[in-house]
Amino acid sequence: MMSRPVRCDRSDCNGIHSNRHSKYINWSSFCEGVKQKKRDSQNNPRHREKTRQDRVRYRQLCLDHYGRQCACCGETEEKFLVFDHIDNDGAKHRRDLRNNGGWVMCVWLVRHGFPESPRIQVLCANCNTAKVYGGPCPHKIAYDV
Repeated sequence: MMSRPVRCDRSDCNGIHSNRHSKYINWSSFCEGVKQKKRDSQNNPRHREKTRQDRVRYRQLCLDHYGRQCACCGETEEKFLVFDHIDNDGAKHRRDLRNNGGWVMCVWLVRHGFPESPRIQVLCANCNTAKVYGGPCPHKIAYDV
């Protein structure tokens, strides 16, 4: 998809700025007029609502694929569920993708057809936090008593 170039409205700038790869553009090289147009489009209520709907849709697709319950304790409340790298290679994977995780990870998983590597599982926030700190899952401790 080719996007149209952005014509700058500033009187002291007569440039036409290419918007072809806007995700990868170094916006600091653009004049303030073009930067302001980008900020205005992102602050548009319709843009924010569409982005919110996309986040929900991608997360739902990932939950459908990986399961809607914690692999450790069986928690099913979607607000508590997170995606976890089984082999603890999440930081490396995020560095390779140059993203911070979250819904961007869901987009990547969907667009790549839920690849076998990296191995992903669904955990609740408590089990995931326990795994991060290297301790046993709090649910397993509670059940062993």
